[in-house]
Amino acid sequence: MTCNLNVTCGVSYRTYSAYKSHIYRRHSSQLYSSEPTFYNINASCTNNNEQDDADLPVDSNIIYDDYNNELFYLDNDVSLDLSTYENKEEPARTTASLSSTTVQENPSVSTLDIKKSYTSFIVQLREEFLVPKNTTHVICCYIITLMKRLEVLFEAQAKDIIDDNVCSKASKEKSTNKVIELNVLKGVIKNVCHEIKCITKNEYQFTKSCEEFFSYYPPEEIIVSANDEELEQGYFIPIDKSLSLMLRSQTILTEILRNFQQQRMAVEIDEDLMLSYRDGHFGSRIDDNNLTEQYRSRIDFINLVAICPTKIFKDNMKAKRFLQPIIDNLNQLQVNGLFINGVHIKFSFSTMVADNLAAHLIGGFQLNFNSGYFCRRCYIKYADKNLPILMTKADTRTSTDHDKFIEKIIQNPYESPLMGITRKSTFEQLIGFHPIMSLPGDLMHDFIEGICPLVMMAILKQASSMRLVTYGEI
Repeated sequence: MTCNLNVTCGVSYRTYSAYKSHIYRRHSSQLYSSEPTFYNINASCTNNNEQDDADLPVDSNIIYDDYNNELFYLDNDVSLDLSTYENKEEPARTTASLSSTTVQENPSVSTLDIKKSYTSFIVQLREEFLVPKNTTHVICCYIITLMKRLEVLFEAQAKDIIDDNVCSKASKEKSTNKVIELNVLKGVIKNVCHEIKCITKNEYQFTKSCEEFFSYYPPEEIIVSANDEELEQGYFIPIDKSLSLMLRSQTILTEILRNFQQQRMAVEIDEDLMLSYRDGHFGSRIDDNNLTEQYRSRIDFINLVAICPTKIFKDNMKAKRFLQPIIDNLNQLQVNGLFINGVHIKFSFSTMVADNLAAHLIGGFQLNFNSGYFCRRCYIKYADKNLPILMTKADTRTSTDHDKFIEKIIQNPYESPLMGITRKSTFEQLIGFHPIMSLPGDLMHDFIEGICPLVMMAILKQASSMRLVTYGEI
């Protein structure tokens, strides 16, 4: 089934239970409306194995609601009692096409609208379903072929219509049917085919269509190789542009500002508050069904900032060339902020997310963890890693000591690595960043491979001393 309750919806489902869940989740305001609303639901069979689901109770084009028994009238011949189905299956999202758009009372569709809809269709195929460019080209060719066959079919049917008109004139009967000339129809189909073909003709035309309809802009190219070297480049999407497009929605902006206000009020009420953790209205037992839509997180909602081959980061100069535009963009955000819908939003850098190896690479620490000063938190040596050392006696790293070691390395590069430090951090010019304070801890190495084995060893030793278990049983 395809939901047409909203022009921007167009989501398809394989079962009626999933469709019911979608209705209560996304269209609850329309569902509980006090006035009966006329909807258009486009039902289609998507799986031959689910044809038995079509034998459902029907009652003269009416859908009954579970809670207040309101009646919702349909304009097709079949209606469904959605209250008899439970939410057991997640919706199967499919590509929204022209047929899923709600037909308005006075439809006004231009060639530009068709071009925009088709561009959105191709973008979804490529970005969401990862369909290759060659496949989208085949789809384009098939659509054009289909429309040309429709043109031939219309031309074949036009003769019968003309004959009927002749007969009607002979009988002097007035006809109320709307008629379009065959040449005009051919021109419309030819124009639509031309626009569809132009969109996927090449990557340049497709990019221009995305810019025109959806404000999608290609990433900026960053040349990281020198003039006398083989061309190497990376790509960067300005963070301020991505944030501006995201925060342009007044709903999202209002929600973020409201959250800031709530956090500020919580701190003012409790001055001793150091960490605020909330499970939500439903406690820790929370999933996609009882979490409101605006708070859900999906992989495709994570915006890409930059992309490049991994080997670029192995060269310090190339890494600096690649990261410099990103650093400049982040500094500009922290200094100037953004003006969105008349609201000045300020930003500040807090922390960086990275695994252990990437954190050492970005921070300028040694990448060998089997010798020397392998830890970026303290000055312990690899040979002493298994020795019992009290936390009060652990020699931890500080920002001041780190800066002094960097100065020594600059004065004498051959002294690197010095206390586990090899060079300056590639993010040294980022406002608010310092390798000692900003890089995250590594949960897997520090906890699972670090603390947990020590705790387990202590527990087993204690159990053996209490004669609860022997070493042979262990």
